[in-house]
Amino acid sequence: MDRGSRPARPQSVDELVRQAENFNFNPNIPFKHWTRAADTLYQEAHFALADGDYGRAFLMLYRHSSLVMKLVSHPQYRDPDSKKLFRPLSKRTNAVLDDMERIKPVIVDEYAEWERMAGGVHAQQRPSRYEDYAARDPSLSGHAKVLDASENQELAVDLAQQELARRDRARESRAPARADGHRAKDWYHGDDGDLRSQMEAARRALRPDAHDEKTDGGAPAAQHYSYPSISRSQAVSYEPQPRVPAPSRSPGPIRPPKESLPEQRSLTSPAIPGKVPLDRPPTLATEPRSVDVPPRPKKERIAFRPGAYLENGDPIRPVFVPNQLRRRFLEIAAENTRAGLEMCGILCGTPVNNALFVRCLLIPDQKCTSDTCETENEGAMFDYCAGEDLLVLGWIHTHPTQTCFMSSRDLHTQAGYQVMMPESIAIVCAPRFQPSYGIFRLTHPPGLDHILNCNHQDTFHQHSIDNIYRQTEHPNGHVYESDKLPFYVQDLRTK
Repeated sequence: MDRGSRPARPQSVDELVRQAENFNFNPNIPFKHWTRAADTLYQEAHFALADGDYGRAFLMLYRHSSLVMKLVSHPQYRDPDSKKLFRPLSKRTNAVLDDMERIKPVIVDEYAEWERMAGGVHAQQRPSRYEDYAARDPSLSGHAKVLDASENQELAVDLAQQELARRDRARESRAPARADGHRAKDWYHGDDGDLRSQMEAARRALRPDAHDEKTDGGAPAAQHYSYPSISRSQAVSYEPQPRVPAPSRSPGPIRPPKESLPEQRSLTSPAIPGKVPLDRPPTLATEPRSVDVPPRPKKERIAFRPGAYLENGDPIRPVFVPNQLRRRFLEIAAENTRAGLEMCGILCGTPVNNALFVRCLLIPDQKCTSDTCETENEGAMFDYCAGEDLLVLGWIHTHPTQTCFMSSRDLHTQAGYQVMMPESIAIVCAPRFQPSYGIFRLTHPPGLDHILNCNHQDTFHQHSIDNIYRQTEHPNGHVYESDKLPFYVQDLRTK
């Protein structure tokens, strides 16, 4: 096996713990968004276990535990609504700690096995640039055959479809057991002090004395984008075009300068998934699930290399988007587009083999204007995602009268997504302009932290740095569009 396809050295428990604790807990982010992030981590752990990816599962569960501990110091923690959101997390604590204890021996054994098999051979070789990066990704270790998604796009989609079908069958078969609440007796009902003491004790037990092994590596160069202001919107005449093969894309035109609009909004609370502060927090799972650790695989599992790396060197997984999703969304949004009104949808999907696959375009209730779209009845949206084992992977929205770029409001919305999941993407559709669409993410650093710390109250405003966001399409990014990837539309609008 060549050095590019063999798995990296497994991470030790101590390394996974350090990596799990290495996240920026920003108190400027609303409490309800952090509780949603905790729920995403918990879902990710279960998906990782389905893949036999024990390292990632342990990392996600430990980070979930660390986040729950930090939440008690959040300035909004004492609010009644926050207390209500925190209660399911505290009830979940026992199950999370038990799951980590069950996974830990598998990680220890894999690390010991690698040391026995490797001997001194790998230790004498200088790590490649790829191996430096891979050391930060627990999915690229252990019993894994590491493949490049760019060279195996059809295989990635085929394997994902097989695994998703298997998971759908398993979810349907266990649905009665979930409704029975069979783990209710294991829920933790202690007060905040008991929760902190229990988790700190578990942390000491899970963290062994191990040698620190540091990794380092430079990050790919970031694409820089100038940041335009906004011109006042006007209705346009628009009819959806017949389906034609997608032409090769060329660089977009220089973005025109635009006037700022007077509308106000609070930007310390990035809206997720809409473009304004949320009016109702999402609901978490009604009860904790125990991680069923499957038998250790006899064969190598498949793990796809990171699709790209953040500017700080952290790996981000490949994201596969159905090629026809944009066309279908524009058909749904056509009436709004003709009226000069924006519209948004949510990209929902699932991780398989260290890659993320969009499989559902969700249309939430929303209030749309010429420059904004405000999601409503969010509870129904998050209840649906929880019931279907879907993660929110990003969002898509139209610019019916503007060119294709990320406005200041879009940037604050996107920051909320990337706090939950660094791979999250924003698709902007500008059907009256060229380029007619773009797929973006915030840079990190400096874009994400800059936006999270921005306290401007006006709706549209300038930022003091230019390289706030970048394009994400392959080959310079982590997003692949696939003709073979199926998806469905879930329209939750009630009016």
